[in-house]
Amino acid sequence: MKFASESIQAFIDRVTIDTGASSANYIGKKALERFPDAEVFPCKHNVRLGDGATNVHIDGYVVLEVSPIDDYGEELPPISTEFYIMEKLGDEAIIGLPDILGNFFDYFLSILGSGPSKKPVKVLGNIVSDIQDICDTFEDELYKRVPRIKILHRLAKTARNKLSRYTAVKGKVVSDPEAYSTFVNNSVNLSNDEYRVSKHGTVYADSR
Repeated sequence: MKFASESIQAFIDRVTIDTGASSANYIGKKALERFPDAEVFPCKHNVRLGDGATNVHIDGYVVLEVSPIDDYGEELPPISTEFYIMEKLGDEAIIGLPDILGNFFDYFLSILGSGPSKKPVKVLGNIVSDIQDICDTFEDELYKRVPRIKILHRLAKTARNKLSRYTAVKGKVVSDPEAYSTFVNNSVNLSNDEYRVSKHGTVYADSR
């Protein structure tokens, strides 16, 4: 999305449309450094993080013009948006639920209906959790008084097959020139997990 202060325009690549941010929008201090002319207004705002226990006190907010980018690379009309400044958010911004249901609602609907290639991220049946379940079952079997060798062989074979299939798909995605990145909010640590998406599937952008 393109952000703008009074005299500066800049793109912020990591912008999360986060329905879990139930009370407001947030911008990282590093992202805000791109707009040195932006006026910071004092405030008293508290937000509870995704862990359900950590509270963060925020003492400033800014107003920036935000221009969403549609699927054709065209800028939509700018929306005047308030952002609370969260230092630990880094070079990112979050559009929260009030504005998702307000000024950004049409854009939100366009994301939801943008076609099969942009459905919510599903990493090949979530390979990480699949392998973790296999490892947990493997460990449980090992701790039995008499581990069943056939069960251990079957679990190992299943894990190898899943990893082999994932590796093959990831190779196709990485080499696909039409593949694109998408980010999904991790509300526990207020970070974004990056994925690569193409017609071949969706894979983790990192080495997982």
